[in-house]
Amino acid sequence: MRFVNKWSKLQPFIFQTAFILIGIGKNCDMDFAVQIQLLFYGFLAGVLGGLLGIGGGVIYVLVLPGILFELGVPENEIVSFTVANSLFATFFTTLSANIKQIADKNFHLKQILWISIPGAIVSFLIIHFFVNTPLYSKGVFNIFYVAVVLYLFFRLVNKIYKTETLKLSQGVEKESPLINTFVGIGAGIISPLTGLGGGLVVVPVLHSILNFQIKKANSISLGVIAITAFSSSIVNMNEQAETHLNTIQIGFILIPMVSFLSIGGILGAFLGIELSNKIKSRYITILFAVFLFLVLVKKIFEISHSIQL
Repeated sequence: MRFVNKWSKLQPFIFQTAFILIGIGKNCDMDFAVQIQLLFYGFLAGVLGGLLGIGGGVIYVLVLPGILFELGVPENEIVSFTVANSLFATFFTTLSANIKQIADKNFHLKQILWISIPGAIVSFLIIHFFVNTPLYSKGVFNIFYVAVVLYLFFRLVNKIYKTETLKLSQGVEKESPLINTFVGIGAGIISPLTGLGGGLVVVPVLHSILNFQIKKANSISLGVIAITAFSSSIVNMNEQAETHLNTIQIGFILIPMVSFLSIGGILGAFLGIELSNKIKSRYITILFAVFLFLVLVKKIFEISHSIQL
């Protein structure tokens, strides 16, 4: 099947999807100001996700807890609703990003499937048996999460130092089904536990450890996130939430809210991919390192805050 690589040919898909989601989102009691706010956050997440290959979940998990609280979600279910709606919006964001990658002929199906299939299976098990149960403790997981991201951050910084300062070569790309399987398992663990998507694991592992070019690593990451986010969303839509709001709700998914997030995410992701194609690889690597550092600061703050409480 032949895919076109013209931006103009992709515009009908964007607008048709946007009109469908707007039709769903209009059937709600959400304030217009909140709708605009969600559109903006979705767009920002889409740009960031498309540029760095992370899906945009980091923006969603930052803003959704406050919005969900205002909508009436109780404290004991804030985490489950946040993760579920973040992953649902992330699916649409990464779906549009992958369509753009296919059009640009920068889509790596074999690697995506090797990583995403074990990731989707692990993600399903963790959501069903852990995340949507009283066993889930975000504070405890944050400690593990920080340790993993800290290791990946220093690997990435070391990679930048070797290639930029010491002028060493990128290295030979390493790849095997076994390695891809373990990468997928890591992404499948991180994604449902945080709602951030598995890109924070996939990109630095592929780039700094397996020597994939950063743009290829980003493209593979977006494909993996789309599949794992979709499988996680199916699970969350079939889970029984204790809280039922006066809106269109399927399991833990609040359809009007994720509709506006998804509209912004779809549009933003296309722009993010365009920026990624124009920016040099070394600048994208540095941007990703800065992003990892900011995530670390946020997580460390969360841990210190929970300890004080």
